[in-house]
Amino acid sequence: MNISTTFIEKRIAWIGLILFLSIYYGLLIWYQGNAVILSDVLEAVGELLSLGLICAGIRHLPQNRKMTWGILALGILSYFIGDCLWAGSELLYDIEVKSPSVCDIFYVLSSFCYLVALATYIYKVTPLNMLRTGFDVGISIVASTTLIIKYVILPISANTSMDFWEKTVSLFYPVMDIGYLTIVFSLLLFSKRQHRNTCHALLGLSFLCFFIADQLFLIYSNYYYVSGGFLDPLWPAGTWLLALSSFYPIQTAPSRPRTYNLIWNYFCMILPYLFIGMLIILLSYEYILIDPLVAGMALTIVLIILRQILVLHQNAKLVRIMDWQNKKLNELNQQKEAEANTDFLTALCNRRYINDKLQQITSHDQNLSSLSIMLIDIDFFKQINDTYGHQVGDIVLQRISACITASIRQDDTAGRFGGDEFIILLPDTTPDMAGHVAARLRQSVANEDFNCPGLTVRLSIGIASWNNHCSTFDIDEILRQADAAMYADKNNAR
Repeated sequence: MNISTTFIEKRIAWIGLILFLSIYYGLLIWYQGNAVILSDVLEAVGELLSLGLICAGIRHLPQNRKMTWGILALGILSYFIGDCLWAGSELLYDIEVKSPSVCDIFYVLSSFCYLVALATYIYKVTPLNMLRTGFDVGISIVASTTLIIKYVILPISANTSMDFWEKTVSLFYPVMDIGYLTIVFSLLLFSKRQHRNTCHALLGLSFLCFFIADQLFLIYSNYYYVSGGFLDPLWPAGTWLLALSSFYPIQTAPSRPRTYNLIWNYFCMILPYLFIGMLIILLSYEYILIDPLVAGMALTIVLIILRQILVLHQNAKLVRIMDWQNKKLNELNQQKEAEANTDFLTALCNRRYINDKLQQITSHDQNLSSLSIMLIDIDFFKQINDTYGHQVGDIVLQRISACITASIRQDDTAGRFGGDEFIILLPDTTPDMAGHVAARLRQSVANEDFNCPGLTVRLSIGIASWNNHCSTFDIDEILRQADAAMYADKNNAR
């Protein structure tokens, strides 16, 4: 992703959203409710701009996120088509569109696109919690649908002539919005910390706009709703925020205070039970004097829910303890593995690790274009130990190891092959390149101060190479050639 380009696009999108809503509400105030066609046009324009914005954002998304936001873009497109049909009907026939209509086909399709996109996304982010999220969504939808029917639909239908399909369509949108919000909150709760970022906050704000707009529309449409009111900008604002979420990558979230994390976790834990709690409270209030059995059942369910929340709290505490123990265990395993593969004196790889590395190279030789192996021996090292002592000998080994580490690349592997012998594995390195490494190493050792007057250290170095033009790859033969070259270098020096 081009960070500078994306940053500029995000700034433009945010400024565009603020200007759009300011102009939209400014015109509605200016025309004082006599802006039906203007509002319809502005709403469609906002959704069209949102569609272009999300398409621009999808270009920068990684491959595993493109499908989700592609489905969201399809949902915005479907909603845009529905609004165009709505605006066209009001412009041609000069009447308010009644539900259900052809427009509702595209609105319903848009809702299903949003639901499918969120379901696929949460499955990719937290697949193990997909079933739990499904139950949370189901609980929220059933409880909220009951509340909406009881306190919105039934009072409205008692005073109006709504038929079955009108009630169904009117109920569909706010219920779906509650499902979206539940999924987003579940995503924030069950996803890993690095997933909780601006992207998901924008998704939550987007569906919150839809929920508020659809809920108010459900109430107003049966009394005094007409297009051109202050409710209309909420729908394009929701699609705009939905499009903006595509510009925010998944990244590590900043650390939060422990108190903040606890409050957030408890809130998300009890979220699916909020609607049930409201249902039970209302049920107990209405039937506590009429039917004690119903009230008793409701209170029993409350106690069961409270016990369930307590169990969830205890489980969360156990999970935190297990996560901490697993983290410490992983750190200990990594430390032990490093100790098992590292020479304690020189901090280079030990012979065991070098042998494993050679075996790995042998089994994956087809991935190499060339390989050079360098064997290094310290001349007269036994004499250095006898003359200056083993402590000085250890210092020599450590200083030469530091010179070796400073002379090679990050992809190269250096190790202590024996008492005073070292080995360097140089993948994708020609003989000439390996010769430059050897020269650099000799110069580094020559310039090294061993803090011992009169001590001169010389290295014997042997190099053997292989490339993919050779007929066979025999690691033992390469080592034999490198060893022979090292002893030839030692004999020439003497």
